[in-house]
Amino acid sequence: MTTPSVEAFLWIGYACSMRLACFFLILVGCSTPTQIVVIVRSDLPDVAQVDVQVESATETKSGRYLIGDTVQIPFSFTVVPADDLGERTIRVSARDVSVSRATRFVSERRVALPIFLSARCAGVTCAPGTSCNDGACVDLFVDPDTLPNYEPGLESRDAQVSDSAFDALGDASVDTLDPPVDTSVDTSIDTSIDTGCPSGRVDLNGDPADGCECVIEDELCDAVDNDCDPSTPDGAAEPTFGAACDGDDVDLCELGTVRCTDGELTCDDSPESEVEVCNGVDDNCNGDIDEDMDHACEACSRYVAFGSTYQFCETPSNWEVARDQCRAMGYELATIGDEAEHLNLATVGRSLPLDPESTAIDNAWWMGLNDREVEDAYVWVDGNVPVGDFVPWGTGQPTDRARGESTRNCVALRPQAVEGPNWNDGECVHPTKVYRYLCEVRND
Repeated sequence: MTTPSVEAFLWIGYACSMRLACFFLILVGCSTPTQIVVIVRSDLPDVAQVDVQVESATETKSGRYLIGDTVQIPFSFTVVPADDLGERTIRVSARDVSVSRATRFVSERRVALPIFLSARCAGVTCAPGTSCNDGACVDLFVDPDTLPNYEPGLESRDAQVSDSAFDALGDASVDTLDPPVDTSVDTSIDTSIDTGCPSGRVDLNGDPADGCECVIEDELCDAVDNDCDPSTPDGAAEPTFGAACDGDDVDLCELGTVRCTDGELTCDDSPESEVEVCNGVDDNCNGDIDEDMDHACEACSRYVAFGSTYQFCETPSNWEVARDQCRAMGYELATIGDEAEHLNLATVGRSLPLDPESTAIDNAWWMGLNDREVEDAYVWVDGNVPVGDFVPWGTGQPTDRARGESTRNCVALRPQAVEGPNWNDGECVHPTKVYRYLCEVRND
């Protein structure tokens, strides 16, 4: 644990037994009505010491209470702001249980923040922003407006040792502490809890025979409590500890987390590999989308270019069915942004001749362009308008515009037109006029 400094905030600590016999320990005395009083309770057996850590936006202060004749659980300690009234995160640890809570100071209030060291929290790991409370992970932050004001004797009110008892405290009168809390200003500054140990050493086992036996070091992955804090995970100081990792499976997906197990850094990634399926996603994390899926994605041929993966799909369909089939695979009907993409895709389309038995009426491929909403106002299926002036209509196209009609509202790529690859409009839904279709998904 680190040696605290006075700049972050000041502490006044005291501990009270169930009989209200109190031990008052001044870490830094400075009377002020703006405080967070932390009430520590526990159902853990044989607690010899309780470690406390208070973190502000700029620094962290730590200390240790030795439980004995003068300090008994439940007890309390007080956090007093040195300057800002911002959020403080308070972690309390004993044996193999560590519980954290976060709240803010409220001007001219002494709010009581309960922390319950429950045996049900042993071995429980909670997600960031949460902490264990009686075996369940709950939000780390506690709104100070929901906390009661601290009154002397509050530590001993809850016979059930439960945070929920604070909900019904009301204004009932209680006995004051005996002896009363000393609120005189202590001008001396003691920036550490007096454990009787020199800086960098801790009496971890509480055995006076070996003194301050534990030397505080970085917590490496070696099955040893290097930092003299049993609540710190083994290996927590390793550079890769907690990082995403890929295990020994076939895929390249970093779905595991680096852990320290039996003194060795390991990756807890599942041995099951992610398998590439036709869904427009790089399932196996190798940088390719739907590879080895040719003729498996609704009988489609895969093509990769221009930062996209395309599927040239053979099933003759009307435009709406083609759109829905693309979406079912995780794609959209293709968007063609410029001449280079247009000519490239037309070349691929020409290389896929129409099956003589196909019901498709032409070697054409539905794409995403349409004017279904507003006649002659063409947009792509994702709502974007064509890029610049590049709209390579075939001769006499679009037909609706040339004839003053409004029945042909969807557009197809015709790669084998006599005058060269171009775009033609057609009826979006027709029982016999069906085309093959071209799907696209961006690789990023």
